[in-house]
Amino acid sequence: MNKIFVVGLGPGNMKYITPAAVEALEKSSVIAGGRRNLESLEEISELDLSRKELFEITGPLENTRTFIESKYENETVSVIASGDPGFYGILAYMKRTFGRENLSVIPGISAIQYLFAKIGMVWHDARLGSIHGRDEDIIAAVRANEICLFLTDRNNSYRFIAETLCSAGLKDVKMYVGSNLSYENEEIIEDSAENFLNIETDSNLAIVVVENEHR
Repeated sequence: MNKIFVVGLGPGNMKYITPAAVEALEKSSVIAGGRRNLESLEEISELDLSRKELFEITGPLENTRTFIESKYENETVSVIASGDPGFYGILAYMKRTFGRENLSVIPGISAIQYLFAKIGMVWHDARLGSIHGRDEDIIAAVRANEICLFLTDRNNSYRFIAETLCSAGLKDVKMYVGSNLSYENEEIIEDSAENFLNIETDSNLAIVVVENEHR
């Protein structure tokens, strides 16, 4: 039985996809992923997409499970994801559904790694979290850690983080907000939480690093 490749495509720009990821995709006759990720495959010159079956992941993941089950015993299947599939990505679902023994995971350069590199900050002691569709105690995290990172969504945005920090008397902590990372319209802004109350970025789906030097 073939193993299912779970492939991280990196932060977005295909310059950051790894050779191992390209090799797995070359071996695959079937590739499943979100629309934006599937479209990005056109930028990989090594791939002949005319010889591959592409499946767009939309709606309930049950549809994706059914499709993969119908394919992977006789064909080589890759499931692609932005960044690294092991950090708030599709790997958790794939492991629950198909079992670790049936997966071959190809790590990708995450947008987290990319942002820390761009701002020249080490992150081995950073506290990593997400408020993308979930709750986090932002204040407790920032007070306990010098460096925190949060994935955001349109409701729990960088502005929500700034408002939360200011309401707790942490208006002077430094925030780094990165959006559209690795793309031509990339934007990385550094300022205090207080000043971010009046800053507009290109996207609310940003990654936020909070630096609390005075914790």
